[in-house]
Amino acid sequence: MAYTRRQALPRPPCREVVCEGCVDNVLLLWNNVLVDQTELRHELHTLGLSQVDFARLIGVTPRAVTLWLAGQRAVPPPVSAYLRLLTAAPASMRQAEFQLLKESGNSMRDGMYCVVYSSQDSGPMLAGLGFVIFDGGKIYGGDPGGCQYNGAYAFDGQTGIADVHLKLTFSPNGVSVFGVSLPYEWSVDASCTFDPTSVDGLTRITTSLGQTVDVKFQFMRALPDAA
Repeated sequence: MAYTRRQALPRPPCREVVCEGCVDNVLLLWNNVLVDQTELRHELHTLGLSQVDFARLIGVTPRAVTLWLAGQRAVPPPVSAYLRLLTAAPASMRQAEFQLLKESGNSMRDGMYCVVYSSQDSGPMLAGLGFVIFDGGKIYGGDPGGCQYNGAYAFDGQTGIADVHLKLTFSPNGVSVFGVSLPYEWSVDASCTFDPTSVDGLTRITTSLGQTVDVKFQFMRALPDAA
């Protein structure tokens, strides 16, 4: 049987035009949704939102908003879309959204804290002073003795209490509040809970060494709302 090559079916003449039109429409919608740093700054001013408030509203760190406003990072498309919807929404819907922000405003106080700690578990009382920064779920800080604090926290909306988990890293030959001094860098895990709505208060840290540390904390300042 002889093989006869089958002719290709003709393509619909409108196919390419339709596809090009779809691409043009998608690009048009995309360009209309995306927000640049100038427009972001303008919209936040129009809505009366600070960088910190906007960050809390969309669930990112204030630093992320700062980077967008500085043009160091592009505003993510989902954030652009949310901002478009927020500005176009009726005033009643915007107020409802802002009310959620106000209700969560009493949940967690990010910023810089001064901590005074002491322990008697190892015999004589040892004490010290340090600074801790709470920033969007992360914790970092240190003290003059060379100890570095790094960790994370989570706020429980039902109890109103924040759970804190830290890694305390001590420099070689530094004297720790536990009375331990080693010739090399070492670290210990620590955890505590505290009321983040309080300007000051007391808490007790438990450590992986089995020792405890009493801590008096005082809120110093909020995170900078820098552009």
